[in-house]
Parts: sequence; structure tokens; C-alpha cells
Amino acid sequence: MKIIGLLVFLVTATVHSESRVVCENQVLSQLRQWGVEEPKWRTARGSQFFFVGNTIYNLQVLKKKQLLSREDDLNKTEITINQDCSLKFKNTKKSELPNILKRLSKCSTAIESVVGQWPELRFEKGLPNKKGVKEYYKASSGRIGEWYFITASSDHLSLMKKEYENLYVHEVDNASCEVSKKVVSEPVKEDGFTDKDLQSFADTQKNGAIYIWSPKMEVAIRGMKNFVDSMTGLKVSYKILLDIHADLKNAKEVAKKNDLPTDIFTQINSEDLIYRNVLNHFPTTVLVRDGKVVSDSMHGYLKKEQFDTYFYNNGL
Repeated sequence: MKIIGLLVFLVTATVHSESRVVCENQVLSQLRQWGVEEPKWRTARGSQFFFVGNTIYNLQVLKKKQLLSREDDLNKTEITINQDCSLKFKNTKKSELPNILKRLSKCSTAIESVVGQWPELRFEKGLPNKKGVKEYYKASSGRIGEWYFITASSDHLSLMKKEYENLYVHEVDNASCEVSKKVVSEPVKEDGFTDKDLQSFADTQKNGAIYIWSPKMEVAIRGMKNFVDSMTGLKVSYKILLDIHADLKNAKEVAKKNDLPTDIFTQINSEDLIYRNVLNHFPTTVLVRDGKVVSDSMHGYLKKEQFDTYFYNNGL
């Protein structure tokens, strides 16, 4: 309620009295899908905005609709929220991969020999994940278990493709522009809910949902019943997974105390989902359809009615 009250105040304080088209649940749900739990809005020229890193979020209230957008140096997504609270999505900016690579390295010919074989990708800028890495980008190919990565260090650029346990690495030396290749094989993950389990679940579902919880997050515990009630009402298959870092004994004690379901202790170990930032905050909800993950990670507590709206807006 605190967030909703703040959002309503910011919106109604800056729009004309005849233009109060405010669909708080849809705005907040979409922000959670983008990983924003508590927006710190600022106001300028009749719209609200805030930054998270290099990403700007903007909300503009017009006479008969609202425009909610998210833009970084790679992509821009604009969502029109109509008077009936229905949503229309528009991606107005594609990945600027050539410009990014040109900025990161002068070895354009060497780089093109690698990325020229890549599909069209939408990269997301992430936090550097290793010592010495200055910039880090990741993108899903759309296939579960297949991801592409770019990491930039002071002396070389790494261009990587991951297919399940195999990582295909091309390293471009920034001084000589020479390209070296290697394949790094990681042990196949068997414990918990892996990429192969994710693929199996997605392959067998016309529509499906995954809810990830942590015993340390009260909102994840309270939100679980709302999720289950919504899924049951919509007759959609679902799985409930446990944070990989959670203590299993403690999770079972918490579940017993709160009368939670008994099949919720399989721990998430899917790299594909982890790359989608599902561990950033709990609870997290992800949707699958026809063999693919079809939504961004949606973080935060929702009431049953808000889950219903979220699933409806995403085609379930």
C-alpha cells in the first residue's frame, strides 16, 4: 500500500483533473517484472521518472492513456496503458551491438568474424562478474540454456556462447587483434531444478508458471498462497522452487509453521533462470509457453487478483 499510495500521489499531483487514468496494479506489476520494487519517482515537465543505474523509467499520464517506458543504452520498451487498464507493448529501439563493440575494441574485423555468426540478440548490461572485467553484457537466444556474453577487460574482449554445460569462448586481443578460441566444459548439474528440468517443464506446457521463494522473505511466504489460488483458478500448471542458497531444514520448518504445500523444496539450479535475475529478490515469478521462457522475472508480492491480471496480460 505504501508504494501504491506514493505512486497515486505522484500521478494525480501532476495531471489535469480530467486525465486521471491511473491503473496502479498494472504499473506496479510491470515495474516488478523489470526488477523494481520501490520506485523513487521524480517529477519534471508533467511526467514522473527515476533511474536505476543507466536505465531510466518514465511514466507519463495523458488524457486517455498512460505511457510507461524503460530505456537503457541498448533497448527501449514503451507500454501504453489504456483507460480499461489493457496494455500494448512496443519495442522502439533495437540492440546497438555494433556500436557497443566499436566502443569496446578497435578490432572490428576480428570481432565481426565471430559475432557475424550470432543471431540477432537483445543484450542486457549487467554487473561485471569477474575481477578485471570492466563491462559485461548478456543475451538469451530465446532457447533455454543458450546464452551469449560479452565481457570487456583492459587488454582483451571476450565473446562467448553458452550451450548448457559448454562455453565457447573467443578472446580478441586489443593490441594485436588476434583471436584465440577455447571450449570450457562445466560439470553437468544434476541436483535441484536444472536447465534440462526447465526445458522439460516448458516443453510440456501450453502455459506454465514458476514461483521461486525464500524462507527468509515474509512476502514470498505470504504470496505463495495467492500464486497457487490464481494458478488453480486459471487451470495453469505451475512449479514452486526454493532459493538455491536457502537452508533446506529451515525452509521445511518455515513451511510447516505457515502451512505451506509439501512439494516446494526443490532448489533452483537452472542457469538459464539465474541469468534472468531470478535470485535478485523473492518471490520471483517466471512464465513458460511452448518450450520457451516467455517473460522477464517478475519480483515481488502480489495479491491473487494481481496475479490474475499479470497472467492475463501475459497471455495466460
